[in-house]
Amino acid sequence: MYGYRNRKVEERYEWKEYADDGNYIINPRNQWFHNWLLKVLLERATAYCAELSIREFGEPRIMELQIANKGGFSLPAFMSYLDLDHYQRNANSGVLGRYVDARVMDLHQIYEQPAAQVPGMQLADTVSGSFLRAVDIKRFGNCDTTYARNLGRSMCKHPTLRRAPHRRICDFGVMAWPRPLWKAGLDPQQLEIFRHFGYDENWLVRPGPNSAGR
Repeated sequence: MYGYRNRKVEERYEWKEYADDGNYIINPRNQWFHNWLLKVLLERATAYCAELSIREFGEPRIMELQIANKGGFSLPAFMSYLDLDHYQRNANSGVLGRYVDARVMDLHQIYEQPAAQVPGMQLADTVSGSFLRAVDIKRFGNCDTTYARNLGRSMCKHPTLRRAPHRRICDFGVMAWPRPLWKAGLDPQQLEIFRHFGYDENWLVRPGPNSAGR
C-alpha cells in the first residue's frame, strides 16, 4: 500500500471543524482506509460465496458477515460505505471497477463480535499472521514462507479464471498492492510468497532500461 492515495475518498471522509469566526480546518477521518480494505476483501469474499452457492444450491445465498469488535471501528459508517459501493456499482463509477456482489450481501446480516469468542476470527488471525511472517522482514529479520505456503490448498481461487495456471490465486485469494508490486521496492525475500502464488516477474521486478519492446 506504500504511496497509494485515493483523494476522492479522502475528501469524502473528512470533518470540517469550524471556529467562531467561520473559518474551518480539515480533519480527515482515518477510518476510510480500514473500510476500503474491508471492501476489497468483501469483493472477493462475495464473489466466492456467490459462485459457491450457485454451484451447490442453484442460486446465490446470503452470506453472514462477522467483524471483530475492536476500538476505532464504526459499523454504521462501514454500512454507509457499502451503500456507496452499491450506488457506484449501479452507476459504474467506481475507481477500480470492482464491486461487492450484492446478490449475497444483506446489511442486516453484518454483525460485530468479540474476536476471542468466535473461532473463525481466531483462524483469520492465524492466516494473516502466516502472511505477516512471509513478508515482514523488518520485524523478523528474514521471511519464512512456510506457513503461508501451507495455506495454498485453502486459498480462494478466482471463480472465472480457475484454469489459468498463473491467475488462479494471485490477485484474488492473494492480492498485492501497489500495482505492479515492484513499485513498493521490496526486498527479494519479500517477493517470494507472491511469486509462489502466481505473480509473474513483470509484477515483481522493475523493468530495466533495455526492457522496452520485450
